[in-house]
Amino acid sequence: MKLNDGIVSEISNGNYLAFKSLFDNFFTSLCLFSSQIVKSNVAAQDIAQEALIAYWKRKSDFEELIKVKAFLYITTKNLSLNYLKKNKKVAPVEVHTLANDKTIQELIIKEEVYASLREEIDRLPPRTRKVLQLALQGMKNPEIALQLNVSVNTVKTLKKNAYAEIREAFGGDSFVFLLLFSE
Repeated sequence: MKLNDGIVSEISNGNYLAFKSLFDNFFTSLCLFSSQIVKSNVAAQDIAQEALIAYWKRKSDFEELIKVKAFLYITTKNLSLNYLKKNKKVAPVEVHTLANDKTIQELIIKEEVYASLREEIDRLPPRTRKVLQLALQGMKNPEIALQLNVSVNTVKTLKKNAYAEIREAFGGDSFVFLLLFSE
């Protein structure tokens, strides 16, 4: 199911399948967003689930997807900060710094770009996607060729095609390529 304002209406009417679609679409992004704050993948998964459950409990309060998205990120941020305070993972001064709106906005923007990038990678043809995923894991062209039992030239061609498709999807924005190879 495609995410739009219609899905919000379906969810507000109690459509569990629509909620599952929204859940599947946002869960990974919320986990990654939270893990940047709490530095724990397990805690981040719990926090993302809590945020999505909080939305389900208040589903009739929302009419637009953009407001749902804002609610999910704000709730995830607050739950993440509460986790840090409760577990004394960082000093109170650091929690205040993490709560800074600019810091949170930067994390949200970064995660939204990553989510869009993951969607574009998922749209690639299977072999092209596999080559790109292996390259992003740090494998060199000869290693990829050996693992996939193809020539090095095939790997180069598939990588070139992948980059071209992603560049086109993002309107030629080179910022996305910086994200691909950062961290």
